[in-house]
Amino acid sequence: MSSFNRMFFTKMNEVTAQTGNVVHAADHKSQLEAFAATLETIEMSIDEDGNLNLPTIFIHPNQTEKLQKEIENAPPDMHKRIESIKAMKLKEATQKEEERKSRFERRGE
Repeated sequence: MSSFNRMFFTKMNEVTAQTGNVVHAADHKSQLEAFAATLETIEMSIDEDGNLNLPTIFIHPNQTEKLQKEIENAPPDMHKRIESIKAMKLKEATQKEEERKSRFERRGE
């Protein structure tokens, strides 16, 4: 890992610890459970077409394959939970964008 990456992740750990926006994998039954909990804590946005902008998730390289296998082997209810979280985040982001747009005066309509 480069010194920049090390510095970046160190600072991100400090900031998230200070704000309390941390999900500890050890507190969950699996990495996938921790991943779902992480998605629940993130505020997401939508693009100009109304599609949800999914976050970029960084995990340690030696955990990538394990998480991928957990996703592939997850029971249907876990996939349903992830989709439900995404639907909730889309609704929240859409509402927030509508509120933001409503603050601007519209001319010529």
